[in-house]
Amino acid sequence: MRRLFVALALLLLGPPPAIAAQTAYDEAEMAASAGDLAHATDLVLGWLASHPDDEAARFLAGRLASWSGRHVEATTWLAPLVLAHPENADYLAALGRTTAWSGDGYGALVHLDRARVLNPADFDVWVQEIRTLEELGGANAEAGARLRDAAARRFRNRELPAPANARPGVETRRFNPARAVLTG
Repeated sequence: MRRLFVALALLLLGPPPAIAAQTAYDEAEMAASAGDLAHATDLVLGWLASHPDDEAARFLAGRLASWSGRHVEATTWLAPLVLAHPENADYLAALGRTTAWSGDGYGALVHLDRARVLNPADFDVWVQEIRTLEELGGANAEAGARLRDAAARRFRNRELPAPANARPGVETRRFNPARAVLTG
C-alpha cells in the first residue's frame, strides 16, 4: 500500500528537482552528441545558472563553445578546470584543441603533450598534437614526423590522417639521412 502511495505522489508531484535538473544536463549531452550545438549550449548554460559548480557541465560548456568556434569563451570555461586539475588528461586535451583551433600552435602543444603523456591511449590527442607540430613547420614538423612514426607503431589498427603539409595526389616523403648520403 505504501508503494502505491509513493508512486501516486510521484506521479502527481513530478520527479524530485535533482532528477529533473539532471535530465536537463543529460539532454544537453544528447543534443551535443546529435550535433545540435546551439540547443546543447542553451541547455547546459541553463543548467549552470542553477549549478555553477558542476565541473562536468562547465567542461561541456567549454567543449561546446570550442566546437562552435568561440575559442575565447571556450578558454574561459576550460582554463580554470585545467588549473584546478592539472593531471586531468581530458581537460588538458580539450584546452589544447581549443588553443590549436584558435591558431596558437605553440600554446596548444603545452596542453596536448601533457594530455598525451597522461593518457597515451587517446588517439585523437596524438593526431591533434601531430597536426599542430606539422602546421608549425621547421623543427616542429620534424618532431611531428617522429611523433607520427611513434603513433603509427602504437596504433597499428588506426589510420593516421595525411600530414598537414601534404598536397592531395602528391606523395610526401620525409627526409631520410641515410638516403641523402647515398644519393649525394
